[in-house]
Amino acid sequence: MLAWAAIVLSTLMLPITAITVAMILVRSPGTSTSDPLGFVMIVLAPPATFVAGIALLRRMRWAWFYMVTVLSVVVVASIYQFLFAPTASFTYLDQNGVRTTVVTRDKSTFAPAIVIGTGLLLVLLTRRSRGDFFARKNPPPPVVTGRQRDWRVGHRGRDAMYYEEVCGGAWQRIEIDGEMLTGRAHHVIYFASPEKWQSYPEWARLRRDEIIARIKSELREPDYEYLESSVAHPYHAPIESPARPAREKGFGALIVAVVALLAVSGWMFCIVMAGIDVGEIRLPVKQSAQRLVSRQQKPAMFWTSVGIYSAIGLGTFGVAVWGVAAGRKR
Repeated sequence: MLAWAAIVLSTLMLPITAITVAMILVRSPGTSTSDPLGFVMIVLAPPATFVAGIALLRRMRWAWFYMVTVLSVVVVASIYQFLFAPTASFTYLDQNGVRTTVVTRDKSTFAPAIVIGTGLLLVLLTRRSRGDFFARKNPPPPVVTGRQRDWRVGHRGRDAMYYEEVCGGAWQRIEIDGEMLTGRAHHVIYFASPEKWQSYPEWARLRRDEIIARIKSELREPDYEYLESSVAHPYHAPIESPARPAREKGFGALIVAVVALLAVSGWMFCIVMAGIDVGEIRLPVKQSAQRLVSRQQKPAMFWTSVGIYSAIGLGTFGVAVWGVAAGRKR
């Protein structure tokens, strides 16, 4: 759902991107002012988000990192605007002499972005979503020719497995239900009960123990777990996942460190946003802790300071993401 939303929204923005790029190329008067943040949002973000949406459908890891970064920036920026941005308004006298105040910048307009962005971010950070993108890549089982043995086992898609055997000179297959996990065992296999096994083809119907033993010899513990299912084919009924292993010691400290890094990243982003809005930013140097640099008076030093704060924010955010990924591999 998130992937399709990203594709649709970015597609709606692509014509605006094309028009803006054309205006920049012909040096239109409307592009005489420089706005780096606007350039990123109008020119770079729509095509990048369109590609990321397609990559999300293909479960590419970089697309997950991209969407987490974009949503984090949107949420932090919206919170900053909601809490600190000034409210623009003007007052006038109407024809009856009544003083009327009109609010032209209502902070409540940022609330939907905060709520929706936070919700989508939490969806991406759930165990199930992370499992789709960071599942351990298992090498495919070796394909053995019929001259060496007449059966083989393999994966079908993300969850299910299959068992194949040569019958009557051709490979015959039965599907075995399964589910991808994120713990030490990266898959659980659900063998059909003896009663349900009777719904399999005739060549496999009376050989349940033999076939299960063969499958276990190829898909071994502790990388695989085995349970008995009441259904013979996958996706006919919801199956309760086995208990996940307890979290290792030190996981709490990792969470604290990640939260601290994200807080630093968000604070740096707020400094950058405030500096761009006001046109002044504090120099990131200890000796100049009280010195403000104006964008109009010293643009080079101003944008250098913005770049330093941005690099610190992106660096701490990257370390936080790396810490989460490393913690999941333990």
